[in-house]
Amino acid sequence: LNALSELLGSGKSSLMSEILIDKLNLINDYYAYVNDCIDENLFIFICNCNPNVNAEKVEKELLKIIDKLKMGKISQKDLQRVKNNVKSDFIFSLNNASAVANIYGSYLARGDINPLLNYEKDIQNLELKDLISCAKKYFIQENSTMVILRKDSNG
Repeated sequence: LNALSELLGSGKSSLMSEILIDKLNLINDYYAYVNDCIDENLFIFICNCNPNVNAEKVEKELLKIIDKLKMGKISQKDLQRVKNNVKSDFIFSLNNASAVANIYGSYLARGDINPLLNYEKDIQNLELKDLISCAKKYFIQENSTMVILRKDSNG
């Protein structure tokens, strides 16, 4: 899920940035992240629409991105970018003793430290089929909830 978060929403070369900002000019800011828990259960997308852009249009385009991902329309270049970014984020997250203790503590609180110990190896072994399988497992439209926040007509 962290790799999907990276692919979809991290940086200027993410799918959300390339499509929703650069290509379609629908949004001006976005977030795509997984809520790390013992049981993965929440992947959050937040998009700030450009003026006069219908939020439902943004939802439709975001769902298209997810559908393409589920159909395997991801390049090897995208996969390598994800691997590099996740690996560097992980290394930079270990920049001081407090950060290391926090990471270890979060895995201990989840009851299993093995994913942390194998994290770098697992990322290196990540394949396109893993991203596709994960997207199919977690991005099920019937299980999703969309919330649109709008200003009222009074401002």
